[in-house]
Amino acid sequence: MTYTWPGNVREMQNALERAINVAEGDKIMFDDLPLYLRESSMKPKIKELNSLAKELAATEKEVIIRTLKATQGNKVRSSEILGIHRTNLYRKMDKYGLTNLLFTEE
Repeated sequence: MTYTWPGNVREMQNALERAINVAEGDKIMFDDLPLYLRESSMKPKIKELNSLAKELAATEKEVIIRTLKATQGNKVRSSEILGIHRTNLYRKMDKYGLTNLLFTEE
């Protein structure tokens, strides 16, 4: 499931046909897959690297969303929790495209 399939649909079809031919039961098991697929799933996944500004912005957006959800969209309470002025919260919500989201308890 984590393989990126850099080839095309034909590559996937060939890999599945081989796995079906090798499989001993009615399910394809991990060991039935071609070696290159098994090895690629063992490699540690390297997270995409971003600039510090992008990472901080993503974290800030996530924290704002969590806070708004926790307060059911109450911007006054959210700004108090976040320790920023309400108008600053509105600016940040606009920056991250959060102005039209509804935050209700799930």
